[in-house]
Amino acid sequence: MLPEDSRPDPLVRGILGGSTGAPAAPTTGAAAPTSGEGSGSGAVGWAESQLGVSESGNPDVVRGYSNGATQSWCADFVSKAFENTGGSPFGHQSSVQGILNWGRENGRFITDEQAESNPQSVREGDIAVWKEGGRSHVGLVTGVSGQTFQTIEGNTSDRVARRSHSLGE
Repeated sequence: MLPEDSRPDPLVRGILGGSTGAPAAPTTGAAAPTSGEGSGSGAVGWAESQLGVSESGNPDVVRGYSNGATQSWCADFVSKAFENTGGSPFGHQSSVQGILNWGRENGRFITDEQAESNPQSVREGDIAVWKEGGRSHVGLVTGVSGQTFQTIEGNTSDRVARRSHSLGE
């Protein structure tokens, strides 16, 4: 992992679970940009402007995140946040796996244990990724306090919303 002040933006952070549905040690991931100029803090600023948008109340806005597709839209939301603030380094990803793969392929993946033991490595604009039991989700990290980090997530309970998570979850 690069020292804090030399890390390129944005990062992908992932909190991943096992793929079997059985409890597994979660892991966390991070990734280096390959294209696009969007910054993590810019993406968070745009995401904050979308708080409260819901699929049921604002279907046209949500379909805009996914370029017109009717599908799960958390990865589309994260992609759009970077696209709208200078460009997404991972292109437009409609899948959590696509964002995760980009992070792994670009050497920016860290384990959950590393993030938990070094919480200052997690910062605003990182991308939290969860995979467990065949389900997956992503959100933008908005801050970290001790062992807790905050996110803005699309497609969480049908809307764009703030959430709080433990680094070890």
